[in-house]
Amino acid sequence: MIDEKTAAFFAALRKLSSKDVLFVGIGNTLKADDGVGPATCSLLKEIFPNNVIDTGMVPENYIQVIIKRNPKTILIIDAIDFDAPPGTIKVFETAELSTGGITTHTLSPRLLSDMIARGIPAKIYFIGIQPKSMMIGHPMSQEVESAKKELLKIFEHVFSFNTI
Repeated sequence: MIDEKTAAFFAALRKLSSKDVLFVGIGNTLKADDGVGPATCSLLKEIFPNNVIDTGMVPENYIQVIIKRNPKTILIIDAIDFDAPPGTIKVFETAELSTGGITTHTLSPRLLSDMIARGIPAKIYFIGIQPKSMMIGHPMSQEVESAKKELLKIFEHVFSFNTI
């Protein structure tokens, strides 16, 4: 489930070549829906093997790796609580996430983006999927599993004519 702004963002991505985009997954696969970033990246690696980084729970450990890749656009996929129905997909710019509490991780999205931006002039976006459950040891909810599959189809469609 996506809103008009998010749909327009995905449509605008068609102007990019997939080789200019880096997909970054963030999350803890042991905490139900929090693992949606890494789970999505696992599937994206099959389509875009050279353009995906799964940072797990420690994105700060991958900042230099991201900078060395020097992408034009970075799409960070993560479970983000933005008070929507579970499984909702929404795109955020860094400034929208700079207020604490919206992300499920200790490193703020603003700090992560700022650290990357010091090394490269990439455009950075967060693709948030509203979690239903963050319980340790629980499987991903059906709503978030469906959103993950929808996001994968969107990326396949968006970059079907602009592949690496």
